Amino acid sequence: DVGDVPPPVTPPQIGTAKPSATALRWQFTDTASDETGFELHAGAHGTPDERVIVTTRPAVVNNFSYFHETGLTPNTDVCNRHVHTLRGAEVSSPSATYPCTATLAAVPPQPVVSEMTASSALVQWKSDTNPAETEFAVQDTTAHRYLAIDGTFGALAPAWQTFAVWGGG
Repeated sequence: DVGDVPPPVTPPQIGTAKPSATALRWQFTDTASDETGFELHAGAHGTPDERVIVTTRPAVVNNFSYFHETGLTPNTDVCNRHVHTLRGAEVSSPSATYPCTATLAAVPPQPVVSEMTASSALVQWKSDTNPAETEFAVQDTTAHRYLAIDGTFGALAPAWQTFAVWGGG
């Protein structure tokens, strides 16, 4: 009797690995033995904002353990992801929801150093691919020293400030 078949097995948990500036790899454990695929959802389960982010449909896939979510914005929080197991048209209950993680900040292009004197230099870089709240540290990779908040070079530890605070426009 079809009514006696239990629903698809729910993946027990979800986590992230290998983040980049524009993508996240969502990993989970496949505990089902009769699955035909999986879906990664965003939003709280059962609410109007729940939506499918990535699916294995229409392909039949089993023994699957991760999804790549791509096209994300650098240095941005990505929240409320969960996975469902598919068996034909059936969809399992959601895995535990992963509350939030973030993409990495985009590495700015090589800075331009000009107007050098014995005690100062003008360092310029573009930050247009990161949100305004992204913080940067400036390092002299030859001397392995950092620019301090007061503008002097030689600090052993990085000073993190936004592009605007460093004087960017």
